[in-house]
Amino acid sequence: MVWWIGQELFELTIFRLDPELLEVRFPGWLEALRVSTLIEHRPLRPGDRRQSVDRAHQHFCRRSTRGTARNCPAVKPRLLVSDLDGTLLDRRLELDPRDIEAARRAQAVGTPMAIATGRMYRSGLPYAQQLETRLPLICYQGALIQELPQGAVAGAVMLRREVTSEVSLPVLELARERGYAVNVYQDDELLVDAVTADVDYYTSVAQVTPVVAKDPPLEERLLRGTTKLTVVVADPARFPKLMSEMSELVGHLAEVTSSLVGFCEITAKDVNKGAAVLWLCQHLAIDPEEVVAVGDAPNDLPMLQVVGHPVAVEGASRAVLEVAEWVTSGPGQGGLASVVSHYQLDRADVG
Repeated sequence: MVWWIGQELFELTIFRLDPELLEVRFPGWLEALRVSTLIEHRPLRPGDRRQSVDRAHQHFCRRSTRGTARNCPAVKPRLLVSDLDGTLLDRRLELDPRDIEAARRAQAVGTPMAIATGRMYRSGLPYAQQLETRLPLICYQGALIQELPQGAVAGAVMLRREVTSEVSLPVLELARERGYAVNVYQDDELLVDAVTADVDYYTSVAQVTPVVAKDPPLEERLLRGTTKLTVVVADPARFPKLMSEMSELVGHLAEVTSSLVGFCEITAKDVNKGAAVLWLCQHLAIDPEEVVAVGDAPNDLPMLQVVGHPVAVEGASRAVLEVAEWVTSGPGQGGLASVVSHYQLDRADVG
């Protein structure tokens, strides 16, 4: 059994009763288990389980050393949700063939899969199609949930939440003062003031072509709203200050998060991947406790915090690792395939 104590990861073995030690570390657990001696101290590796003490009791029946045998009868999760950048996409922005095949196997036996990404709809769509997902695509950090197209017929918009000008105009003003690039999104189109090195940095990842907004300019276009804002700075040394400034400026009015270093993403208040996954669960009549979600970055935290089986990839942010119950391999290493295997998502139900 693995859990997070302070800043170190410890693996504990259960082999004899020790009520005093148990009560000190885990008050109220005396009827659940008795923990005795630390036997190993080592870094977290893919395949390990990790949990904070406040989540331990909730997941006790699902836990065992290194995710092997279960303490209670396993219940196969009913839904798989995954992030893209930093989780599935490698440095070439490609999916691992093992992950594609595993996703298809899981869906073939009735375990649906959804993508939850900060990308634009048209930027995330090709990956959803490669994975052969059939569920609506969660994009723009959850600000847009849209069904996949059927042939030439566009997918229906299931949910849309826009950033208002009350938030976007102060962001635009400050970004211009500081020399940051600002991305505005309307009708799944990327609008910018000018094509700069920062914009090139963003589009190299998003793989979309920006449109320079001149007539009307961005400040006028923002009066009708934007799906989200992305404030971009390619220099990683400037990024912490950017995040701090934007959080202070509009953090009380909007959600301010990061998907990749250099991308400060701003959505409407209470719009995040967690809220989007809860919406999807309600839409599908699935208990969030029956969901496996995989992510790596701060923008994935709300999603991982609302599901029953949060999974981090190796190299994820510390905050993500702290809430994860299991860790899988990183992008390009078949991490999603390992998740499918570990949770038996490609196991056909009998009866």
